[in-house]
Amino acid sequence: MSANDETKKNQSLDDREELERQSIRDIIDETIREAMNEYRIEEDAEYEAMRREIREIKEDTLRQTEVVQRLREKTRVATEMVVLETELLKAGCEMMESQTRLIENRIRQVERETRQMEEETEFFNEMNRILDRYSMDTSHEVDDVQEGVTQAGAENVSAIP
Repeated sequence: MSANDETKKNQSLDDREELERQSIRDIIDETIREAMNEYRIEEDAEYEAMRREIREIKEDTLRQTEVVQRLREKTRVATEMVVLETELLKAGCEMMESQTRLIENRIRQVERETRQMEEETEFFNEMNRILDRYSMDTSHEVDDVQEGVTQAGAENVSAIP
């Protein structure tokens, strides 16, 4: 074999090796592209899943915010009602205290009137006792006078001729 043939053979071997290397590089590149595509697809799917999850979280947050706002409104209304009921209770208590004072004043007035009536009753009882004693004294005197009149009348009658 000539050197030229040998060179051609070596060149042909080198070309084949280069083709094989290129073929291997192409296979590796294709495998990398496929892997990258799969990775992108997975990443895109994960990204979409994350976006859906974020959207759901936002929607849930909005719903919860609306619920919180409704609860705040209900709490505000309930607080106003409690304040009004408290004011009504205070007014009722003040009215009851006023009524209690009126009743206490009336009780004191009735007690005064009762004491006054007891004093008047005692006074009238004493007057009745005095009148009874005077009446008894007077009735003895009347009896004595009647007896004297009767005796005098009898004496006068006997003195008549």
